Amino acid sequence: MPLLSAKYVCFTIPNRYTMLAQYGGQFGLHALSDPANLPSFSAVQTASGASAGNFNFQSVLPLEFSKAYGLISMANASLLPTLQIQLAASATVLASAGVAPVIGTLEVDCDLDFAWLPEGVSMEPPGLGSTEQWVLQVANPTIASAASQLVALPRLGGFLSTLVFIFRDSPNARTDSMLPTSRIRVYVDGVPLLDTRVDTLQDDMAIQFAGAGTGQWTRDTGVLAISRKTSMNQESLGLLDTGEEYLSTNPGTLIQVEGSPWGSFANTPGTLNALVGQVVPAGSLIQGLPEL
Repeated sequence: MPLLSAKYVCFTIPNRYTMLAQYGGQFGLHALSDPANLPSFSAVQTASGASAGNFNFQSVLPLEFSKAYGLISMANASLLPTLQIQLAASATVLASAGVAPVIGTLEVDCDLDFAWLPEGVSMEPPGLGSTEQWVLQVANPTIASAASQLVALPRLGGFLSTLVFIFRDSPNARTDSMLPTSRIRVYVDGVPLLDTRVDTLQDDMAIQFAGAGTGQWTRDTGVLAISRKTSMNQESLGLLDTGEEYLSTNPGTLIQVEGSPWGSFANTPGTLNALVGQVVPAGSLIQGLPEL
């Protein structure tokens, strides 16, 4: 039997997972990883009537984190993986504003992209069983306006490929007002991993995630991201990476983020959320493959 393995799953998913596609480098590159830039995207219709609210977009739950790493076996019909999607209630999505909304039909389509190996070839993808798990963590404590303080992420583990910091005020809205006014620092077990001006980090993001000067990429409001998938280039090359710069952690590793100071914002306190790409290898993770 040929080995059939899933590389990624495409379906309609919540906003925070579109950040996974944009910053993880696992589905497309640069501006095309933003669902709004894909040909299939259609914006929400604001007109009244039967067509109100009509929209369509695609995003992705990526599995493959470097070439052929992170695939899920799909050849055994008795052991197929299960995908669960939890959708919000229509009343949460459609604001009535005093008028009962017309509830339309919601369709969620799920497609798989497969890696196929020819029949009779005795081989399998490297590191089969390795996964990249994306975990949304809430840092503690909350952040006060204009304060200089450290916040800590819950304990992690494995190899970290991407750190996406999402800043939300007390009504849970993403905001740039919380961003540090000068420098941001990231510590790993008390040792500085990053110590930079915020505007310099934003320049780095433009290079890593978009290729500076393309004019097609815009940083999301209230989001700062750090990619460790730049082993072969200043830019994130998606699946073309050796993993040499992945940040090795264990359950005892302490990651802290410091604003010096944090920005001034009205709706206090604020919260730092971290969307973390965490590679969990099956066995040892092969790093430092020969660059071409």
